[in-house]
Amino acid sequence: MTLNHGTAERLPTNDTHRKVIYALGILCVLVLLALDLNRYVHNLPRRAGSINRWIPIAQSNDFGQELYRRHIDYLYPPIFLILIKPLAQVSMPWRALIFEGLKDISLIWSIFLAYRMARTCFRDFRLWMLALALLMTGRFIESDLSHGNVNLFVLLFVLAGCRLWQKDHGFWGGILLALAVSIKLTPALLLVYAGYKRQWALVVGSAVGLILFLLLLPVMYLGWTVNLESLYAWVQHVIVPFSTALNIDATRINQSLAAVLLRHLTTTPAMERPHLIYINWADLTRGQVAVIYKGCVLVLLAFAVWGTRGTILRKDTPRFALHLSIVLILMVLLSGYSWHAHYVYLLIPYLTLTAYIIQETRGKLKLVLCIALWLSFILGTLMTCGLGWYATILFDGYGVLTLAAMILLFMTVYLSRRYNLIEKAGSSAS
Repeated sequence: MTLNHGTAERLPTNDTHRKVIYALGILCVLVLLALDLNRYVHNLPRRAGSINRWIPIAQSNDFGQELYRRHIDYLYPPIFLILIKPLAQVSMPWRALIFEGLKDISLIWSIFLAYRMARTCFRDFRLWMLALALLMTGRFIESDLSHGNVNLFVLLFVLAGCRLWQKDHGFWGGILLALAVSIKLTPALLLVYAGYKRQWALVVGSAVGLILFLLLLPVMYLGWTVNLESLYAWVQHVIVPFSTALNIDATRINQSLAAVLLRHLTTTPAMERPHLIYINWADLTRGQVAVIYKGCVLVLLAFAVWGTRGTILRKDTPRFALHLSIVLILMVLLSGYSWHAHYVYLLIPYLTLTAYIIQETRGKLKLVLCIALWLSFILGTLMTCGLGWYATILFDGYGVLTLAAMILLFMTVYLSRRYNLIEKAGSSAS
């Protein structure tokens, strides 16, 4: 088996043919986004829900201890309200259209970055592989666009930071990853991974970025006292309740590991409207489930550490893409809140697995991995839509999307270990 060393062994391609494919791809993306904006306009009250919920909070200036006491559904650090405050000066519907347009731009840019990262890691990478990965994550992308959430922004910051890191601009990549962490905490797993791999430029850049986005920039608007009070209130409102007693909304739409455990092991309803539906087979307390959850987290982290063994000397090989995919899968599994829209982070794992299976596996192994990949896609997409209201509730309630992510995690760890073994065998032979 010959190892793929990314750009170093890229096969020649027809430039004219490639340009035509690029042009057609860009045209398709622009048409789809135009259709999205058109649909957004016709469904404005429903699809502008999130931005309409956040803007009054930004306008209220309820920072400090009052921020999370008065707005219990707000879960982000104060920097997010400061970033969206300029939108508060724009009236509806232009505010919502600007927000949706920025999300569309973030999606296009994220797709481009994912493509460039994959081309760097895999020789002879083809656009149809990207199209297949977009098909597999299309349900999640559509969900984020439909509900006006921020996951596409966070995805862009994560991919841009990782792309800079891949191009040996670790410090600036760390700055962008810090911006992602300042909005949503789970990308911090990438910083832990960078420390584990001794990528010190990225770690230093992230530290500088966190100081910038959590302290210095908010201080310019809020002052030191109010900003520190706001950060402390955020920790007490979000971090402490989740880490001690899994105090989260665990209804069926939440596909995080913690929420699935709560639905199965406590009397937490899988559905509250129009009537209560329970699927639990045990009656534990949240504190007891929190202990079980922490054990699961330790097992998953140990499994991920085992799967990401190997020195990252080069970032133009499949190893870098596989390691990044493992961390991104853990992000959605270990988050307290993982709606369908949060699973847009699986774009890179699906893209990496598609390219690796096609290029680096043969025979029965390729068949088994293809079946597993499509099983993950079916569980994560087809079983959460189009099967009727009650079936969707049951599949979501039992956590089929979480199971799909677990399948991806096991596949990615297996292929990462396999890559290491092949590399060692090649080094011994030479």
